[in-house]
Amino acid sequence: SDLLLESASLAGQPLQLEKQSVVVDRESISLDLALRGGDSKEPVIVSGDVPFDPDADLNLKLESHGDALGVLTLLAGDSVKVKQGETNLRILLSGPLKQPKANGFLVVSNGDLTIGEQTLRRINASILFDFDRVLVQRLEAEVGSGGALRGSGTLGLFAPQSDAPPLTLQLKKGQIRQPIVQFQADGELQVAGALVQPVLSGDLSLSRGTLRPQSGFFGRLR
Repeated sequence: SDLLLESASLAGQPLQLEKQSVVVDRESISLDLALRGGDSKEPVIVSGDVPFDPDADLNLKLESHGDALGVLTLLAGDSVKVKQGETNLRILLSGPLKQPKANGFLVVSNGDLTIGEQTLRRINASILFDFDRVLVQRLEAEVGSGGALRGSGTLGLFAPQSDAPPLTLQLKKGQIRQPIVQFQADGELQVAGALVQPVLSGDLSLSRGTLRPQSGFFGRLR
C-alpha cells in the first residue's frame, strides 16, 4: 500500500517534501524521498528498499549535494549551526539490515560551523565508505582562532579493523571553548574500534585554561 506524507517535520522543524513515495508491502518498505529542511536549498535524496527482516538484504541510496546536509543539524537543535560550506554525499547501503555495508563518499569543502560556543572553520574533508570500513583520506579544519586539526586513517564501520592504520587526529593550538571552560589543546589522538563504538587513545596537552562557572553551578554540585 502507498502512504501519503503530510506536514513532515524533523526535530520540530518543518520539512519540504519534493518527492514523497513510501510503499509498504509484506516484506519491506520502498522509499523514494527528496526532502529539504531549515535553510537548505538542495534536497537530501533517500531511495531504495528497507526490509522488515533484520537478516534480509538492505538496498538503500542516500545522496545530497551543496547545502543539503544542513537539514541534519536540526537534530541538534540550536547547539549546531552551519554557516557555510558544501557537501557531496553518495552512499549505497547493502547487505543484512542488522549489519549493512556501505559504499560511497563524503566530501566537505570550505565548511564553517559552530557547536555550542566552539567554532570550526575552513573544514575540508574527503571520506570513503568501503564496505565495512571508513577511510578518512583527508580531514582539515581551523579550531578556534589559530588552531589546526588534521586527520587521516581508517575506522571500522560496525566492527574494528585490525589490518589498517587507525584514524589519527592531530591538534595544534586548538582553542577549545564551551560555556564553562576555555583552554588550548595540543597533541595526537588515535581513534580505533568502529564508527558506532569508537575507542580513543593518545596524548593531549592542555594549557591556558579558564574556568567560567555559570550562575548556580557550584550549588548544583552540592
